[in-house]
Amino acid sequence: MDFASLENKIEYVRSQIQSSEELVSLRLDTSRNELLIANTALAILSCAIAFGAYITGAFGMNLDQTIYLQPVNGTFAYVSSLSFGIMFIIFGAIYGYLRVTGVLPGKPVFPHHSHSKKKSLLENNSNRP
Repeated sequence: MDFASLENKIEYVRSQIQSSEELVSLRLDTSRNELLIANTALAILSCAIAFGAYITGAFGMNLDQTIYLQPVNGTFAYVSSLSFGIMFIIFGAIYGYLRVTGVLPGKPVFPHHSHSKKKSLLENNSNRP
């Protein structure tokens, strides 16, 4: 073997290793971004639930005893359902606003994607001569 072909093979292997490192780095970045998106969605949801918990906590104890306060039946159920509705509206509004402004991508938060594309990409990259 001459040294030129050996040097070419070493350069080829070195470039393959560098390509594999870049591919793994991109996969890790993608996974990190998906986790950040899920974390943002859960934080928005927890803020909406906290609002509903505030409404329920503030009025929940007083609305059950409406016999003497108000002659209207079902006030507690009305306020509870209203607070749940407001929770979902708050979540939808903030989440929709973040999607429209481009902070969150327009894909589902928890996509059910298979890793077969990533595996085939890795296999194709490793099978190159």
